[in-house]
Amino acid sequence: YVLSDKRGEKDEIFVLADAGPLGFLSIAAHGHADALSFTMSVGGCPIFVDPGTYTYYPKPKWRSWFRSTGAHNTVLVDERDQSLQGGSMLYTQKADTCVKQWTAGDTPVLVATHDGYAPLVHSRTLKLANRTLYISDSFSGGTAETLEWNFHLHPNCLVECNGSIAVIRCKDCMVRMVLPYECKVTIENSQYSEIYATKVDAKIIRAKVRYRSQLDFKTVIEVQ
Repeated sequence: YVLSDKRGEKDEIFVLADAGPLGFLSIAAHGHADALSFTMSVGGCPIFVDPGTYTYYPKPKWRSWFRSTGAHNTVLVDERDQSLQGGSMLYTQKADTCVKQWTAGDTPVLVATHDGYAPLVHSRTLKLANRTLYISDSFSGGTAETLEWNFHLHPNCLVECNGSIAVIRCKDCMVRMVLPYECKVTIENSQYSEIYATKVDAKIIRAKVRYRSQLDFKTVIEVQ
């Protein structure tokens, strides 16, 4: 699903959200455990990215990480993947994603859920309005110990963090990000693979909280 603003112009905001089925055919080959993740670019400059594939067979630990939920811009529950890997091209348990609402136009909105942490259901709303991406994450039907948001940045991005506010700069673009205030926010080292068999250093903005009884968490990403 594409949420965009000023499409085709030099300061275009382009958000690509994943709310589709996992992988290819019954074994979900080539799939990544990335339900409800997204990527975002501003004026053609990538900000929030999918880290890529890197490898298929030679380095199984890296293969596993690049396919994992923690390697994507979505919520990790209790430090476990939404879908369970059974091999380099196989999943033994697959998250089911369901789109509840899709509104295109000048103010695009996507509402979708997945059941990869059943009985807990993760629901995410993405709304792009006034040069701002609003993300709402809610959880129902079960419990969890921890919730973790990982926002993977392109290697060209510079990031500073002050409490729950992060400021990201890339070329002429600046993005201000307000994360759920309940979370502990850190900047971590990560990897990015734009070309197969090649990876480089990159940064993650990571927000983590003990679940307790709260159901709804808000993230705001404002392009300035």
